[in-house]
Amino acid sequence: MKSIVYCLVLCLVGLGQFAKAQGKVTEQQKTEFAKGNRDPKFLKEYIEALKADGREDALNEAVDRYLMALPLNERYAGENLTYFLEYINDLNAKSFTDVIEHWGDIRLTGEQAEKVTGKINDVCKTTFFQSLFREREGIECPDVDCSSLAAALKKSAIPVPGVRRQFIEMWQSWKEKKVDDMICAFERLFSYPIVTEANEKKEGAFQFDTMMDGVILGNMMNYILERCNFDQCSRMFKIIDQVIEKNGRDGFWSTIGKSRDNFEGKKMMMEMGEE
Repeated sequence: MKSIVYCLVLCLVGLGQFAKAQGKVTEQQKTEFAKGNRDPKFLKEYIEALKADGREDALNEAVDRYLMALPLNERYAGENLTYFLEYINDLNAKSFTDVIEHWGDIRLTGEQAEKVTGKINDVCKTTFFQSLFREREGIECPDVDCSSLAAALKKSAIPVPGVRRQFIEMWQSWKEKKVDDMICAFERLFSYPIVTEANEKKEGAFQFDTMMDGVILGNMMNYILERCNFDQCSRMFKIIDQVIEKNGRDGFWSTIGKSRDNFEGKKMMMEMGEE
């Protein structure tokens, strides 16, 4: 009896070691992937091996290549949609803009569509936020280019919130040092209903992340403040005044109020010829 149990244990250990070995990324897979192998079967096996190895850092690129190697009707269906939602975390991934460009051709349930738009929102917000802390102190302009994303959103009916769209527009204008365009996007941003606390209620309102979105917006507003001429400063002062009148100066809005005071101060100094 003992010998039978011992044999069973050895078999189980052997099977476990075999399964583990099967999950490891091989040198051949690394070489094939580096060469640009686009075969879906190979890429699927490579993804599973990366997952088994815990290589989260490499999954975005591998999954992106795999999804784009598939026909559109398979790309965001079943397990492939799960791959997209779990592992695509770069707004410059081809599948990230592809799902936006082909939104009208992709069949998703209401719940799936909500998850995809939520994914887009979260990746943009996180990418922008991380970019600010990745760069040097005294950041002038961001390193993240989202021109392809902005272009895709302009042509797509995907229900990404208007506030997020304007954040992307404002960010890209910052990247391109276009202060007038930043101000236009800033004005449109606050034309949408926004709530700043999870327990606030406003039908159709965008849930503003006061930590991430607030930091991103603050940096963009500081850039405008530093670079604006008199007309641009006056326009920002007027827009912010309207935002404060509508929302008050409590909580997050007090931060917007401080920016309003900074623009007012700069406007007064420019009027006096001191700047």
